[in-house]
Amino acid sequence: MIQYEAGLLIIKDLVLIIFIISTMFSIGLSVNLKQIKTIISNYKLMTKGLLAGLLIIPVVAWILVQIIPMEESISTGFLLVSVCAGAALGPKLAQISRSDIPFAATMMVILAALTAFITPLWLGVFLSSSGDGANSDEILTPTINPLQILVGLIVLYLIPMLIGTFINSRYPDRVKYKSLLEKVSNILLIVVIVLVIVTNLNGLVALIGSLGIVTSLVSVMIYGTIGYVLGGPQIATKRSLAFNTGIRNEAAALLIATRAFSDQPNVAVVVVVFGMCQLIIMGVMAYYWSKKSEGWK
Repeated sequence: MIQYEAGLLIIKDLVLIIFIISTMFSIGLSVNLKQIKTIISNYKLMTKGLLAGLLIIPVVAWILVQIIPMEESISTGFLLVSVCAGAALGPKLAQISRSDIPFAATMMVILAALTAFITPLWLGVFLSSSGDGANSDEILTPTINPLQILVGLIVLYLIPMLIGTFINSRYPDRVKYKSLLEKVSNILLIVVIVLVIVTNLNGLVALIGSLGIVTSLVSVMIYGTIGYVLGGPQIATKRSLAFNTGIRNEAAALLIATRAFSDQPNVAVVVVVFGMCQLIIMGVMAYYWSKKSEGWK
């Protein structure tokens, strides 16, 4: 039984790595340097988008953790996934809702790149400060190694994305297998979710009896609202930024959870459950906006 569980853990880690590399490579293939330069030229909108994804939402997440009582590992998982921005699902939902797809894709790439550097800093601040309380779990603070997290994100996360962007910019006519790569990534995500749940059933049961799921549902709506409010005067960019902020980067969060918090499996479970919550809520919004878009022309 022990060997079986150990084998599942090895398979989970291997599938997760392949999923992250394929996902970030496909993200890079979705934009080119010319598109990035065009979108970045709108300094005001870009600044608001970056502030929302990398500053405002992490602070809101920390406030929610202070208000809503949760176990330490559950609050850690919630904070982890909340500070990870730049999810690949954002542009896809923007496409479904007939929003500004180039803006959503460019914002996703920039947020994803900056997340590799910002996330270790936020985790160091939040989890170090959480160790000051009387009820804190002392194992959290020494577990965090910002440099180790940064190196992992750069190697498995940032570099594949930059390679994809370079290929799309230099050889756009050779990007033939992007749709196939996206399908493979989607399948691997399902496999990762199943493996995380199967290897952490006790953590899932504990989460169901806590406020972690409620917090995830409420926070996704808050995060999406923040993006919508800051998305500028145009409906298309409002909706796009709502998806960029409401959908957090589950891939990056899972990478960190399985590496920096391997001794706390509940952290990865929270990340997966949060991912399900954000997919349901923002997916419903994308469908609703797609049906209403004709009336907003």
